Amino acid sequence: MRSSFKLAGPLALLAGTVILGVLILLPVLLLVGAAEVSAAMLGAMPWLFAGVVGASLVLFGLPALLSRKRAKPGIGFLASATVLGALLWIWSLAFTYESWGILPVILGLLLAGVGIVPVALLAAVVEGAWATLAMLLALMACVYAWRAIGGRLLAGAVARAGERVGQSPGQSPGQGEGAIIEGKVVERD
Repeated sequence: MRSSFKLAGPLALLAGTVILGVLILLPVLLLVGAAEVSAAMLGAMPWLFAGVVGASLVLFGLPALLSRKRAKPGIGFLASATVLGALLWIWSLAFTYESWGILPVILGLLLAGVGIVPVALLAAVVEGAWATLAMLLALMACVYAWRAIGGRLLAGAVARAGERVGQSPGQSPGQGEGAIIEGKVVERD
């Protein structure tokens, strides 16, 4: 009985070390894998960018211009901004990995996850990759523009919905001219 306890101590230590090693190695392998996959997609990034921008302009821009119903195009622009933001992040990860390697990628990801974008911009400037720098800046501008357009369309849709129920824009639902209590309109003071 006593010999089994002597053996359990080193085995538990070995098992704990192996588990800890796997827990440390797994995220590193996932990061390297994500960097490799995004680096393989690097050539397709400009086409993906153009496709998302073009599709969102056709699918959401035209209905927003031609219709008075703007909530769905607003949501569409916000969803497109999210896709463009993910594309910006992946492109930044891939470019930084291809240009400078894994250590700057890890450092960029440690800056709240989004720090990889400034690191990629810095890498583009240092490496003299002006076309990549221009595309990253254009993608950043599109992300912010699409968010602003989507928010503006949704705000307009909410204001228009408020006007339909007899409220002025900016007025919350409980601030109408009067309230209906038991079928009778009761005026407020």
